[in-house]
Amino acid sequence: MNLQILRAKLTRVERQRTKLEQQIKTGSRKQFDALPAKVGLKSIDELILELMPYASPRVRAKVGLNGNGATAPAAARVGRGKRSDAEKSTGTRYTEDTKQAIKQALEKGGLTVAQISEKFGASSFSINQWKKRWGLTKARKKK
Repeated sequence: MNLQILRAKLTRVERQRTKLEQQIKTGSRKQFDALPAKVGLKSIDELILELMPYASPRVRAKVGLNGNGATAPAAARVGRGKRSDAEKSTGTRYTEDTKQAIKQALEKGGLTVAQISEKFGASSFSINQWKKRWGLTKARKKK
């Protein structure tokens, strides 16, 4: 085949791809716009706020909401504010309230670290590190 013919075909396919992407975007927009009316709400924002109690703790923290749907105080928000390069952390910072709630859940028992992780949004690794720091781990038996 001639190189020019192949380029012409490619151009046609790219135009068709662009047209299809636009149709997908338009269709998605129509579907999302229709969602609130299906459940008796006026806007997407109202729908999101209604769904927020069912969101994971990580999503609520990302959006800046606490457990009851109210806006969390600025000090309790995760990942907010700018830090200098020397102060930047490589992970999420958890509030003392969150850590205390996790500590109480560990002391109370009945839940695994994975379940506590899912409930509070902290990783299992972080919780296990805190357990060591708080002295809530048992020493292994020596062989």
